[in-house]
Amino acid sequence: MELKSVADYLEQEGQGVMGKTIFVGEMPAACTAGILLLDRYYGTQINPYLPKYRMTGFRIAVRNPDYEAGKFAARSLNNTLTLTADTQMPDILVKLMIPQNDPRPYRRSVGGYCEFEVDFDCTYVIEDPDLRL
Repeated sequence: MELKSVADYLEQEGQGVMGKTIFVGEMPAACTAGILLLDRYYGTQINPYLPKYRMTGFRIAVRNPDYEAGKFAARSLNNTLTLTADTQMPDILVKLMIPQNDPRPYRRSVGGYCEFEVDFDCTYVIEDPDLRL
């Protein structure tokens, strides 16, 4: 999944700042309130019959020291990333992006932060002229 494109889109939509409150792959332990974008465990499958077209998904984890604020932030991301019409993001054209669940809470972390996770399905087209599949 092109998570950097989604992170850039979240920044454009006013959901945070890359490297301060929006992270891809890993969120620093020192970050008390932030958004982490993670690939699905199985990655992004390639269909050789639909070049540059991807049907995949990703996960978002939201961290906040306050339970209700974290839950609200995760729900806000569900709204921001529910895309049912073509949406241009950096390097990809999103055809459909939808959350698969309401924010799922975790137990408090060692640092005392609340975390919520949401899984998303996403269908998009990669806009890279050098990519064959």
